Amino acid sequence: MNYAELKLSIPKWINKTNLNDAQCAEFITMAENDIRRDLILHQIETKVTGTANASGDIPMPADLEQIQYISVNADGAPPYLDYLAPDNLGNTSNKDLHTPRWYWVENQAIKTMKPAIGYTLFYIPKVASLTIGAPTN
Repeated sequence: MNYAELKLSIPKWINKTNLNDAQCAEFITMAENDIRRDLILHQIETKVTGTANASGDIPMPADLEQIQYISVNADGAPPYLDYLAPDNLGNTSNKDLHTPRWYWVENQAIKTMKPAIGYTLFYIPKVASLTIGAPTN
C-alpha cells in the first residue's frame, strides 16, 4: 500500500467519511511519530566507516538521527570516543590532544581532536516519512 492508498483507506477504517485530505495526512504523520517511538532502535542501527579529514572532522550522515557511538583506529585510544560538550573543550590538557578521547558536534560536523584518523560511526538513521513524492518507505 502506498501513501495515496493509505490516505484513501483511513476514512473507511475509522468509519468517518467526512475527513479531508489534510486530516488524513495529519493522521498518517501522527501514526508515524507514534511508530517511531515504539521502534527498537538497535535493530535499525547503521554504521559508516571512513577517515576524518585534516581538521579531525567526521562528515555527518544526511540521515543521522542520533549518534550511538564512535570507535577509532588509533594506538592508545579508548575503544569508543566519549561525547564532550563544546563548552568543556577548554578543560582538556595538551596531553589529551595526542590521543583521541572525545568527539563533539559543531556546525553540522562531528569533530575530533585527531586529524586523519580512521573511524566507525554507529548511529540511528532518521526513519523516512511517507509523502506524495515518496509514497513508500
